[in-house]
Amino acid sequence: MPRRKKINNSSSKAPDKNEYPDNENTENENTENENTENETIDDETIDHDNSSASMGYTENKDYRSGFVTVAGLPNAGKSTLINSFFKSKPMITSWKAQTTRFHVRCISTNEKRQIIFVDTPGWHGESGNLEKYMLNEIKKGLEGIDVLLFLIDVSDKKIDKAISIYKKAVSSSSGVGWKIIALSKVDKIKRASILPVLEKVNNECDCDEIIPLSSLKKENLEALDNAISQKLPHGPQFYPEYVTVDKPVDFVFSEFIREQIHRLTHAEVPFSTAVEVNEAEESDTEVFIDASIYVERETQKGILIGEKGRSIKLIKTRARERISKFTGKKVHMTVKVKVSEKWTRNASRMRYLGYR
Repeated sequence: MPRRKKINNSSSKAPDKNEYPDNENTENENTENENTENETIDDETIDHDNSSASMGYTENKDYRSGFVTVAGLPNAGKSTLINSFFKSKPMITSWKAQTTRFHVRCISTNEKRQIIFVDTPGWHGESGNLEKYMLNEIKKGLEGIDVLLFLIDVSDKKIDKAISIYKKAVSSSSGVGWKIIALSKVDKIKRASILPVLEKVNNECDCDEIIPLSSLKKENLEALDNAISQKLPHGPQFYPEYVTVDKPVDFVFSEFIREQIHRLTHAEVPFSTAVEVNEAEESDTEVFIDASIYVERETQKGILIGEKGRSIKLIKTRARERISKFTGKKVHMTVKVKVSEKWTRNASRMRYLGYR
């Protein structure tokens, strides 16, 4: 068996990394604990997004680097847009609201610039503790940035609401220098319908640039890259070339598992779910993950596991494939489903699960 070691999170951790406590009791621990080390998936080795970047960019006096916060309503395409700058797609996505719960920095580096994208949750109401937490994450993501990149989904009828939220975002971001509005998902409507939205946004929003684009069709992404790069200040890199996400790998793996829960379950289940990676080890060719999935009720646990374990098995399979593509290694995963009653309404439980 290849020699394994615990994954060192320090190499990719954020400056404001929060550590999980390691001595919390768990309610109603049970069920799906299937060991999948004998299951195999096709290995797929990826080109790490920044691995081709050569050392010495920061010696270039024309080099630019800075922070770009990506904001907008839920499902505006924020995470999908960020993923379009990377081969490994570090951000989780689904068509459901509240997929993104944390503000996460993704670092795109080339020989001319380093863009630190700050992905934020979608703007929404304050109906519960989890929603309040996500609004606080948005506000933190708007602090000390160089560019505000606000997405407005042109296929959505909530253009007025999006404009209102844009103005709120501008007022909430202290000292932001540049403001770009991206009209996203232009591939979903007729070309003739884009112009009225563009004119409305231009007339009602104070911004430096408006760029219609499609992340899925990769339309106008180069124009967006150029617009952002020109607005970044001259300066050295903030991160080494090989870093693409500034969160610990445990966090990244847990998010990839939660992504599949959002994609494969329905009703209240994805919104009542949290994921914790208890342990992660790696060898040169493999990754070994032990994770826990938390829900709020026994009925949700039953839905998540599914008849004869089919649902949780599919979630695990998809998550392993996702992590394999991200790491370029074969992935083995064990998962337990646990009930932590009303965890989204319990401040101490939320803190334990990383919502601080």
